[in-house]
Amino acid sequence: MCPAGELLPRCGQSHHKNGVQRTRYSRLAGQCRACPLKAVRQPDSGGARRIYRSEHAALVEAQRQPMADQGAPRRRQRAGLVEHPFGMLKRWFGCDHFLVRSFHKVRAEMSLMVLGYDLLRVVNRRGMGGFRESCARRQQAKPVQAVAQLAG
Repeated sequence: MCPAGELLPRCGQSHHKNGVQRTRYSRLAGQCRACPLKAVRQPDSGGARRIYRSEHAALVEAQRQPMADQGAPRRRQRAGLVEHPFGMLKRWFGCDHFLVRSFHKVRAEMSLMVLGYDLLRVVNRRGMGGFRESCARRQQAKPVQAVAQLAG
């Protein structure tokens, strides 16, 4: 769909750019003459209006929709909640950038940093003694849970 709400037909073959498959949608310039958005949206050259859509566009829209439904105050609140751990990770652990490449390795590195952050938060809230006690309680409860699972 063009910004004015008109259906744009697919034009030509899909092609790859920067590792992402893109599809071009276009209309003839003459078909856009009566459009109220022509001065804003169409190139000055008077050529056809082209819109490129990535193979991941549907996923991006699905991700954005819940955030759009929540409204601006909720988005600001979420950004504030999410930014704090990232800022603390960067400051405490000196994480200016990831040390590895590839999605899975970066995900593993980030998971380790978040685990370290979470452990520091627990120790700061409960103290080292309280953290040790809760670990000991969990360790004692494991054999009981395993026996209950085998019996059930």
